[in-house]
Amino acid sequence: DGTARAVVIGGGLIGVSVTAALVKRGVAVTIVEMKDWILNTILDEEAAAMETAMLREAGVDIKTGHTVVEVSGDSSPEGAVSGVTLDDGSKLSCNLVVVAIGVKPRAELAIESGIKVNRGIVVDCYMVTSCPDIYACGDVAEAYDFVYGDSRLSPIWPNAYLGGRTAGLNMAGVPTMY
Repeated sequence: DGTARAVVIGGGLIGVSVTAALVKRGVAVTIVEMKDWILNTILDEEAAAMETAMLREAGVDIKTGHTVVEVSGDSSPEGAVSGVTLDDGSKLSCNLVVVAIGVKPRAELAIESGIKVNRGIVVDCYMVTSCPDIYACGDVAEAYDFVYGDSRLSPIWPNAYLGGRTAGLNMAGVPTMY
């Protein structure tokens, strides 16, 4: 039918933002999210259900609890995509695939320096690492999240901004908690 079809792998903030942009351009989009609901790192199930309803109303198909195991296409130099296969064996036709499956912190320098690293560089509530006078913030920092009651990565812009502001103020001698 000539309609552009996209599969967006990942239903986080980037995946949903890309989906919105594609829908505005008339592309038929399917989001494939491995967790039980989209935006699962920033929204609870009820709020995510409202976002899901809005996306579906805009024509977006959402498949949760699944992952893409194969991207199919031809072997031409252009490498045209023709579809994807999900972990349950089902196939989706598409001519565009967007991979938006998260952030992997680049923490090699911290690891080599002996700074404590879990999934990201571990910081306290002042954004100080396990090494005094060394700070970390943004997508690489594993900071305390009061909603979850534990330290975790939260690679979204507002948290990166606040973490950077907190680290900067503390480095300038203004004690500030994240």
